[in-house]
Amino acid sequence: MRIASSPSVFLVVVVLGSSACREAVQPAASERPEAKVEMPVLVKGPDAGVQVGEEVRIRGKAVNAKLSAAVLADGWLVYCLERQGWPDELVNREITVRGRLERTDDFQARVGPRGEVSQGTAGGDWVLRQCALER
Repeated sequence: MRIASSPSVFLVVVVLGSSACREAVQPAASERPEAKVEMPVLVKGPDAGVQVGEEVRIRGKAVNAKLSAAVLADGWLVYCLERQGWPDELVNREITVRGRLERTDDFQARVGPRGEVSQGTAGGDWVLRQCALER
């Protein structure tokens, strides 16, 4: 009787008991819903407007532009804003990137009050936010 009142034996009983309860509550592996891992859509060109604001994947040629690293996919230029440029070993190679697709005029050249034009893009630029290179 003295063993049953021992704190270490009581602790073992509680641990085993709580473990058994957890197993009893969990459904069998065959009854558990499958966890779906969805890959972002692989977009193929500027008709991707329906994907604006979504996480997407883009496959194309790695190029370095003045603004940032970019991907050129069948004539469609998409800037990877968080990257200043691609390393030499990736430039002009086929890569796949993923990120949140946006279209913006933030980098468009501006015209000043005396007609001077600042440096910038033509506007309507495609960009990927949180652009990540897939390996």
